[in-house]
Amino acid sequence: MKKINFEFLELKSLSGKVEVANIKEELAELIYSRFGGLKYKLLAEKIYKSPSPCELDEGEVELLNGMVSPEAGYLPNKVADALRELLEKEE
Repeated sequence: MKKINFEFLELKSLSGKVEVANIKEELAELIYSRFGGLKYKLLAEKIYKSPSPCELDEGEVELLNGMVSPEAGYLPNKVADALRELLEKEE
């Protein structure tokens, strides 16, 4: 299980400046509107409805990894980089 707090995501600029953003609703809406299939719908609902931090199982982590890969281009670079860093982090 991976725990990610989508309400307090640390986004880093190229200069190294860090800002905290709440991407919970925006990410859930993006997943719901851009990806088809039950797994994505359930992931979107889980992110939207869950308390922070959100606990993701292996399958959900795989889905999110696909969305934040450098080749995907679904999310802004700062958001994708921050999520990728959290997903790769060992707990």
